[in-house]
Amino acid sequence: MTRKQICIIVLVLVLPVAVVDMFNNGFTFFENYIDQPGLSGLVINTEIMTQVFDHKEMVVDPGNREKLILYNPAGSVIITGNDDDQIKIQARVYLYTEDVNLAEDCLDEFQLVSKKGFDSIRIDTDDFEFFPKEIKGMRVDYIVTAPKNLKLDIESSDYVQIENFANKVKTRNFGLTEISKITGDLTLGLSGQNDKLSKVTDIEGKITVSHLGGKVEFANIKGDIFNYGRDGEIIFSHIQGNIRGNYSDLQLTVEDVQGKLIVESSDTNFNINTVTDLVKIRAINQRTYKVSALTLDDVHDVNIDGEKIGISITSALNHQIDAETYLGKIVTADDSLKLIEEKHIRKLTGKTGSGEYTLKVKTSYADIAINEDITNSNI
Repeated sequence: MTRKQICIIVLVLVLPVAVVDMFNNGFTFFENYIDQPGLSGLVINTEIMTQVFDHKEMVVDPGNREKLILYNPAGSVIITGNDDDQIKIQARVYLYTEDVNLAEDCLDEFQLVSKKGFDSIRIDTDDFEFFPKEIKGMRVDYIVTAPKNLKLDIESSDYVQIENFANKVKTRNFGLTEISKITGDLTLGLSGQNDKLSKVTDIEGKITVSHLGGKVEFANIKGDIFNYGRDGEIIFSHIQGNIRGNYSDLQLTVEDVQGKLIVESSDTNFNINTVTDLVKIRAINQRTYKVSALTLDDVHDVNIDGEKIGISITSALNHQIDAETYLGKIVTADDSLKLIEEKHIRKLTGKTGSGEYTLKVKTSYADIAINEDITNSNI
């Protein structure tokens, strides 16, 4: 068996592994998204180890089964849909050890396995948990092509790329995620990396997302989005559908939504530009003394309610306006609007342009700027 052996010095708690030269027939270095891929369940010390790897392949006929399941707790998954009727799996398997001969023997015995259920096929790794203790770590990187009409259920501890499927897709991932060209409902569980941007693009179908950390962009979506997000950044752009979300400790950017934006949030900063239907934001359970910021531009009907959310609306040009703050201040450069001050309460009412849309804003401890640059409002 021909195999490369690479000497690696383990520094502390992380084993840097550069996935190079993947397969001669198509694997490439994942330099654009993986700098130091991690190893699930790795026992770490400060000894010198050797990386030993092998190339495994398998072809599976799904028959009339409609779902492909692939769980990879120690590596990446790249899966592409096509018009073939077979599932083709390539995998690169890495073992980390001081005993090279033992690792080679383990790799000789190691096999990819397909488990056929009533309506699904599961791709698995044989004897994954039963290596001798001299094997200190393992990684498996998959490249898969499959019929594009299959449903997918994918889980990975590292990078996931899914492209060109015409059915439901479900994935849970703890690394960078790139999903594109899906016609069907999409269910995502994301826990990404803060220094890298995951992307979900060109989707036709409903999207349900649980987002726990990292940066993710949703672009060119035709369908409604239901989203829970915490810690990190979410970007929505060019959405034909409604967005409903519950967010905390987040930076949210929304641009060009042909639909509604309905959000409950805590400690979230918003930048919203061009929403053709209702924008409804309720700031709840604000846990810190900081004031969250909300900037809106080119929006239609707006309803905002929150104690500590500073609001800047830069172009409310055709609105019936009813804005109120308790301890904050209101600034506007629009002479057509009427400012009323009653003890601690400040209100701004009136109509701009045609008044065909409504803008209702209420906050307790923050400032409101309407048709005024946010830098002039001290928000």
